[in-house]
Amino acid sequence: MKSLLFAFFSISMLFMAAGSIADDNTQIFTVVKAQYGVGKTWVDVTDKVRGSIEGDSLKIKALPACLGCDDPAVEVLKQLKVVVTYNGKELTFSVQDGETLTVNKAALDASAEKAK
Repeated sequence: MKSLLFAFFSISMLFMAAGSIADDNTQIFTVVKAQYGVGKTWVDVTDKVRGSIEGDSLKIKALPACLGCDDPAVEVLKQLKVVVTYNGKELTFSVQDGETLTVNKAALDASAEKAK
């Protein structure tokens, strides 16, 4: 009985590990750099943006609270700029304060087509 239980536990762990590997493989782009700010005042938010990727898409609002940073320029309109690599190309996406940046396969394909 112990052997059977051990075998079941081992197989369950194997399937769980395989699932997490498959989840990692669904990422179709890589965030190279992400910055939030304006002019000469920018804050690096790369880690927060990378952490917001779910599967093969990224969705994050351009606000200090969502980006995990202090406001780099109070009462000034700022941008969120995100540089990604996709199919060997470096692409840049940006949105204004308060807007939501969405990077998915459709957005990547459209941006890559414009970059040709």
